Amino acid sequence: MAFQDFDQISERRKAEKARKVKKRIIITVVVILLLVLIAVGAYFIVNKLSNKKGNAKQGNATQGKAGKPAPAAPKQKNTPPKNKAPSNSKKTLKEMCSATDYKDKCEGIIEKENGETKPMAFIKTAISATSDEAKSVYSKTAELTFSSPEEKGAFEDCKGLFEDAMEELGDAISQVGNNTESGKVRIGVLNSWLSAVISYQQTCVDGFPDGKLKSDLEKMLQTSKEFTSNSLAMLSLLNQLQLPSTGAAAGSNRRLLSQDKSGFPNWMSHEDRRMLKKNDKKLTPNVTVAKDGSGNYKTISEALEKMPQKYEGRYVIYVKEGVYDETVTVTKKMPNVTMYGDGSQKSIITGNKNFADGVRTFQTAPFGIVLQNCQIMPDKDLEPVKSQFKTYLGRPWKEFSRTIVMESTIEDLIHPDGWTPWEGDFALKTLYYAEYNNKGPGSKTDNRVKWDGYKKINKEEAMQYTVGPFLKGHAWLKVEGVPVRFGLFEN
Repeated sequence: MAFQDFDQISERRKAEKARKVKKRIIITVVVILLLVLIAVGAYFIVNKLSNKKGNAKQGNATQGKAGKPAPAAPKQKNTPPKNKAPSNSKKTLKEMCSATDYKDKCEGIIEKENGETKPMAFIKTAISATSDEAKSVYSKTAELTFSSPEEKGAFEDCKGLFEDAMEELGDAISQVGNNTESGKVRIGVLNSWLSAVISYQQTCVDGFPDGKLKSDLEKMLQTSKEFTSNSLAMLSLLNQLQLPSTGAAAGSNRRLLSQDKSGFPNWMSHEDRRMLKKNDKKLTPNVTVAKDGSGNYKTISEALEKMPQKYEGRYVIYVKEGVYDETVTVTKKMPNVTMYGDGSQKSIITGNKNFADGVRTFQTAPFGIVLQNCQIMPDKDLEPVKSQFKTYLGRPWKEFSRTIVMESTIEDLIHPDGWTPWEGDFALKTLYYAEYNNKGPGSKTDNRVKWDGYKKINKEEAMQYTVGPFLKGHAWLKVEGVPVRFGLFEN
């Protein structure tokens, strides 16, 4: 009897549990139905209101066409005129301007464009404004007067820099305006051109000695620099957004490093490939340079100067055996020039450039090199008097200067500080100077400078500045058969 009682209790519990589950299911279903009904009701209400507004607008338009006066609309306070209503386009452009450092200049362009411009077209307008401003500044420089040979020389450099800047801006405007499928805007290329323009502007100013003229020129260039800075900032924003029309994909800016099966860059012409593949290496020169007068010209500079302004194909100059003491300058207006001689120990070009002789920094060649496993030692003429002169590994001429000395032997001519400032604390926080695994009496780093930018780097960091990663050496040096070490000497 006791077991029967327990059985009845169990049955009652099961029935009660089933009722609770059923009740929960019913409540859940009811709640879901209510939510669906609310959503459907809201949809119909919104749709009905939209239809009413559309019918009202259509009715007004119909009455206007029929010549009947439309009913007066209720007055609204502070309602802007229809043509002044902010559009989505204008909002987008204002968002683009928010990414710039000089928002007032950027928004000033919006007002001129009436805010109805697509992002890339707006950037084209911004770059065009930069170009117009640069032209205006260049025309004003004709009014400048110079009181020293240094100022005159710096101005000559500026003229060349202005020409380069105008060319880069023109290329940028053309690139932004190219809307064909095969000519999608490559933001990386535009960044390079506009960054170069800023560099040209600053280099122009830096070439002048301190004084009123330099200050005046800096003020003249300020607006142009601000416009260029804004264009770069907006391009950076578009790159982050990855707009399809910009061709801003991550790999789109690496074209110059891509190769064909032969190992030559894809941009190289068929004729150039054929010429470089020749085994006999006997090129047919357009002109010959010979010191003894047996060629077309006696100097390399003269041969370059007489080169045709417009020449289809590669222009080949053969330099006969001899020592040519001259400063050879190949300008950007001399494309596709190839020079070859009778060997590295026979056809020799030598020269001398010195600031003391009036050679400005701008007139020296900018280049990047990797010095690894080298010997830094005094010249035989310096050796007897090296203690009378302080010698350093380098100093920063510009912000963000970068120099790495690694796996080299440094003799005792180098001052314990290792590095010296350019002027005051200029660039000391932005530079990157580093040393790794050097040897010799001048390699001790205990008493090196205490600048924020000076580093003692480890193996992993040093590896980034070896020939392989830093110069992309694997992509081209092996093809040419150059003896090279791509990584560190001591692993």
